[in-house]
Amino acid sequence: MNINLSQTSAAARMQKRKDKMFTRGIIFAIVILLLVVGVFIWIRIYNGTVEGKIAAVDNKIEMLDAKSSRTQMTEVADVLFRAQSMERNQVQNSVVLNVLEMISGALVDTVTVDTYDYTVTDDHIEVRVKLSTTDLLSVAKQVDAFKKAKVFHAVTVEDVNRNAETGAVEFMTVLEYHLSDKQVSEKQNS
Repeated sequence: MNINLSQTSAAARMQKRKDKMFTRGIIFAIVILLLVVGVFIWIRIYNGTVEGKIAAVDNKIEMLDAKSSRTQMTEVADVLFRAQSMERNQVQNSVVLNVLEMISGALVDTVTVDTYDYTVTDDHIEVRVKLSTTDLLSVAKQVDAFKKAKVFHAVTVEDVNRNAETGAVEFMTVLEYHLSDKQVSEKQNS
């Protein structure tokens, strides 16, 4: 036998149950609301971080792009300068090759070329040729051959010496070739 000592009516118990349910529903709604607000705040913070990273990457891309275009412009200018230099040198070298061919054509059989160098100015080319031969007569014949070539405006001989080891006569000849007006204008136009 069960005796119910509770003095609450069935309606009161039902109301109490409803109140409990309502309280639980409000707590559940508040928890959900807090979760939504928390997620929203976290998304805002994360979004700000991502936007900062995106801005940093954009700045880096702009820097690299600007650097790349400067580098490309520098490379184009360098190629243009080299092309112009090559064109100038081509004209100059063709004239120098002609002068060297004239020197080669005027060489006496017993004379050999050891070394040469040249200097090009606005209106003439000076070629310094170190020659060697077996005797002094060949030196005189060589100087005479250069003078008879009539293409050199000045022919001078420097440093005539006999090599102690080989016995050869070594001498330096300086030849001056004046450029024609056409060659000067070609050189200046290039």
